[in-house]
Amino acid sequence: MIELEKVRIIPQSNGLTKDDLTEKDLYCIAKHIQINVIKRCFREEHDILDPCQTCKYERECFKSGYGYAHWDTFIKLSKITGVRMCPGAGFTD
Repeated sequence: MIELEKVRIIPQSNGLTKDDLTEKDLYCIAKHIQINVIKRCFREEHDILDPCQTCKYERECFKSGYGYAHWDTFIKLSKITGVRMCPGAGFTD
């Protein structure tokens, strides 16, 4: 379970647009969809590595020892799209 206080929250900004998603952000989103949706849900493959373990940006994201780097991307996406996403326990939408 992810503790919210350990997640770096991007400052609230209504000015974020799709142009604020970097190539790394887009790769991260696609990698999570590929592994967690297509492979695990649709193909029912469960003996596979997590998205971050096979990511070409893994060293960049985890070099500081921060283990939830992908949530920066997903929180940014949430603010751009208005689709609520939160890594915290008890989150409901």
